[in-house]
Amino acid sequence: MAGIICKHPFSGEKVQGYQGRLKRRDIFDIAIREIQNHSKAVYKKDFTELKGKEKDAILRDFEEDKVNITTISPSGFFQLLRSVTLEGAYSDPLYGGNKNMDGWKMKNYPGSQMAYADIIEKGFKKVKPQSLQNHMNH
Repeated sequence: MAGIICKHPFSGEKVQGYQGRLKRRDIFDIAIREIQNHSKAVYKKDFTELKGKEKDAILRDFEEDKVNITTISPSGFFQLLRSVTLEGAYSDPLYGGNKNMDGWKMKNYPGSQMAYADIIEKGFKKVKPQSLQNHMNH
C-alpha cells in the first residue's frame, strides 16, 4: 500500500506498507468520522446525502491529502479504502465479498476451475465462474 496511514514514530518505508499501532478498524473509524466532518465543512451535508460527484470530490480530497487530519494520513486511508474495495469486489465469494460472483462476471473471469482439459483444445469458450465453495465437500 502506498503512503503511510498513521503519523507516528513507527513509520517504515512506503514499500513496507502501514507500520503503525492502529488496527484497520480503528483507521476506518477515524477516517469515516473525518469524511463526515469534511463533507459537512464543504457541502453542509452528511456524506451519505451527497450526490455522486460531490462524494467523488470528498474522496479525491483524501486521495490528494487536501484534508488536514493529525491522526491518520488521508491519502494512506484512501489507498487502504481502494484496496479493500477491490478485494471485496474481486475476491472469491467464499471470503464474503463478490456476491454471486458479479465482479468476476463483469471481467469474464472464470474463478476457481479445477481443470480446463475438456475445453482446452476446442478454441475460446466462455466459462461460467466457480467459487472455491463449489469444490468443497467433493
